[in-house]
Amino acid sequence: MDEKSLKFLINSRQSTYASGMKADEINGGKTYVIKSGNLEYRDTYFDQHLIFQGQEVLFEDGQPVWSMSYRGAAVEGVDAGAVFAVLQKFIKEYSDKVRFGNNFEKDEGEYKYSCSATGDPSEFSGREEIYQNGKLVHWMNYFGGSIQ
Repeated sequence: MDEKSLKFLINSRQSTYASGMKADEINGGKTYVIKSGNLEYRDTYFDQHLIFQGQEVLFEDGQPVWSMSYRGAAVEGVDAGAVFAVLQKFIKEYSDKVRFGNNFEKDEGEYKYSCSATGDPSEFSGREEIYQNGKLVHWMNYFGGSIQ
């Protein structure tokens, strides 16, 4: 993935779910779309308030060139709204460091965000977790990379 596409992807992540932007509802899923020049970002996910599953896709000149699939949940018994608000904050502030194959940890107040992964934006897999006072409250598995 070239630098221009990577920057667009990072900015798109910050501008959609992480920003609190309202998604379009299509066939029971939530979809975000961002376009700039010949680039387009789409993130579609399905959830039932705890478990969610989705896919981000980056298009260049109308063709898919990169994708990430993900599945995760807020742990049963926690305040899912509060957990997802914390998740949005971490994605917005650290979009350049998470969900690309990097290992990243950040403590903030009672929360700890952890992203353990292998690879790079061209091919990667990983797991994201959020802990509140040492207790797991969110997890997500993901994988993705370039489409050729």
